[in-house]
Amino acid sequence: MFKKLLVFSFLVMICLVILFSIPNIKQYKREIVVFSVMIEADIDFDYFLSWLKDLNYTHFTFVLWEEAEDNILNNATRVNALKNYGEIIPRRDYLQLSTPQERRNKIDEMVEKYNNSLGYTPKGIMSFIPDTFTVQYLLEKNFSYIQGYCFDQYVIDYMTMRGGWQMPYYANLSHVLVPNSQKSIVVFPHLTWDWIESFRISHHLNTHPLNLKEFFDGDATKAKAYWLSLIDSSLSCSEPFGFAVCQFEWQWLCKEKWENVTKDWICTLVKTQNYAFLNFEETAEWFLTNYSSSPIYKIIFVSPYTGERIEWYYDNRNRIARIGSEIVSYVNYMNQTQDRYLNQIAQMNWGTTPSESNCIDYSLQFEIDALGGGYLRSPIKTATFTYKGDLSSFAKFYP
Repeated sequence: MFKKLLVFSFLVMICLVILFSIPNIKQYKREIVVFSVMIEADIDFDYFLSWLKDLNYTHFTFVLWEEAEDNILNNATRVNALKNYGEIIPRRDYLQLSTPQERRNKIDEMVEKYNNSLGYTPKGIMSFIPDTFTVQYLLEKNFSYIQGYCFDQYVIDYMTMRGGWQMPYYANLSHVLVPNSQKSIVVFPHLTWDWIESFRISHHLNTHPLNLKEFFDGDATKAKAYWLSLIDSSLSCSEPFGFAVCQFEWQWLCKEKWENVTKDWICTLVKTQNYAFLNFEETAEWFLTNYSSSPIYKIIFVSPYTGERIEWYYDNRNRIARIGSEIVSYVNYMNQTQDRYLNQIAQMNWGTTPSESNCIDYSLQFEIDALGGGYLRSPIKTATFTYKGDLSSFAKFYP
């Protein structure tokens, strides 16, 4: 008996040595990266296809802007070529400017158009400013996800959307920025932002190649180093899983002559890291399979730009951020009103400068709003609040 026990222990030790000696192994936590290309209008498709062939990456999400749809969808050769490299989804934006019935009609027309071209209805839709009413209707149409939310965006392109989250969650059907305690449509972000310095320094500290081109004054080497570090830091800092998105506009990329720079970045990441490289549809399917409710997220992030540290806690009731011992952001999801655009139309003057009063703003209410002040970010509006306890208990402690 003793000899058998020794043999068993020896075999277990060998297995553990082999397991832990495998390089880059991700043992218990999934780390997902999504790459997405937006096609804005008529393009040199042969050049785009050659770019895709060079990459030989087959998990893209291709987002067709309405201006580009006919150029792609009416050409079976182009549709089939894109299908070889990933999924195809539509983009619909500023839907809050239409009546609820008009929004239904636009989705119905979109579904028919894509069905006729693809032979099926896409599982997702892209919108820079997701609309709660449209989310309700997309669920009726068996869509799995909506993508494009910009983490706490403030008055950019006539859009403000503060209080949401840049990890996957189920949308509450009274307000798309509020998480749901049961399955609904999955919300994905447009990009991954630096969890601290995108607020305090610049909105451009994110995974968009051209935002980084501007921030680093065209220095591709510095931009790449930050991009790789931001993705890695975001994946490793979060529980229960890691998630990062890089999405960009193809024509804008070509105009800035950064398409080959971006190709190099993607190649480097795919070839050197053992992440799960998925498109949005695959990620939504995985999320729906593994989570019956929006999960509790715990983030401890160190910015690769400054080395500064921030903690985030997120569940179905609260979103909390702390720097040191100071709570710098607190959104109480239980104390929110429904999205006013569920039954109202947004009013906007395109001819004048966007502002807090001249944009689609469906932001949530903040109880502590002291994380901001950076370029293209909201100004700081409240004081911080000192709290050193567990963030999961903060809501019970806060007066």
